[in-house]
Amino acid sequence: MSFETFFSLRYLKAKRKQGFISIITGISILGIMIGVMALIVVLAVMNGFREDLMKKILGVNSHLLILSYNAGIKDTEAVMEKALKADGVISATPFIYSEVMVKHAGNISGSILRGLDPATAGTVINIDSMIKKGSLNVLKKSHQGIIIGSELSKQIGALPGDIITLVSPIGKLTPLGRVANEDTFKVVALFESGMYEYDSKMIFLSLTDAQDFLSL
Repeated sequence: MSFETFFSLRYLKAKRKQGFISIITGISILGIMIGVMALIVVLAVMNGFREDLMKKILGVNSHLLILSYNAGIKDTEAVMEKALKADGVISATPFIYSEVMVKHAGNISGSILRGLDPATAGTVINIDSMIKKGSLNVLKKSHQGIIIGSELSKQIGALPGDIITLVSPIGKLTPLGRVANEDTFKVVALFESGMYEYDSKMIFLSLTDAQDFLSL
């Protein structure tokens, strides 16, 4: 008999005079079992929550962003080509990022504008699966088309087919000075990521429409 077996039996099997000790031992083992079981359940739930959260975040954002906050990135093709040569990089796509104001039917909301390349964005982010009643390709087919979050849709009361107005804080220079730049777009689809922060703030345009709107 090994030492481990002897030691275990010594405390698991009590003599008649040690019946109370045997009860305490059983309760202790049961407590340990319940504690370990609870720990496993909590870890499993937390791991599942983490995977779901990462899936939602990476559905809208890539693993790595290359940004320029000054004059922007002029030669995007060269930057993408260089990025694709890095170890572990399997895909890349250009995008434009800007804060804007959205107006519709007297309702106003601050939003985050993303200009995407419909041809390559799907290889980097999984937003296509979050789009309701359409796909990312609708931006390619529709000039001045826009995709907005489901919560933003409720806030401003805009549905697919409605016309909304975007206002850029960058503005444009006129003889009267710098004025806010605004333009109208048609809602072509809604997206729902399951994260309120995204669904209530993010809007998507095609890269060319975003460049025209922001004068880039």
